[in-house]
Amino acid sequence: MQQLDSNLAALDLPLSTDHIDHLDRCPNPSSTFPAQYLKIAPNFSNAGATVNGIESTLMPFAPKNIEDHYSL
Repeated sequence: MQQLDSNLAALDLPLSTDHIDHLDRCPNPSSTFPAQYLKIAPNFSNAGATVNGIESTLMPFAPKNIEDHYSL
């Protein structure tokens, strides 16, 4: 509970215009794993389908039909 109280108290921290301007000038942090992967993850998991409005590309090595997927 102490951490929650501290986190909620941080919401009341006033920032001056100078502080906000300084934060706005800071560069964006570089993405590290898994952030870079998450941008292309739908291509691996959605097999060319659009899911929740996120389009994906069918990967060239993906099975084209059921025979490519399973040995019958």
